[in-house]
Amino acid sequence: SVGSAVSYKTIKAHCRYWLDHFGTATVSEATSFASQEWFKTHLLGLGLSLTTVNHITSTGRAACRLAWKRNELQSVPAFTML
Repeated sequence: SVGSAVSYKTIKAHCRYWLDHFGTATVSEATSFASQEWFKTHLLGLGLSLTTVNHITSTGRAACRLAWKRNELQSVPAFTML
């Protein structure tokens, strides 16, 4: 079975959760262990499923990996899943 690509609309929605929650925080501030836990608790409080919260987290990780590949970050932060 071939994996399905995540749609642009879904990625945009995932990014919106990150931006709405963290606003102008730096990548370092938003990806600290405590911030990630707080963010995931917030998302679960919105009624999102564990799977959806993990997908939103994965989108953030992918964005950081892309920024690192573009030399916009010195390293990729560690991300934790539920």
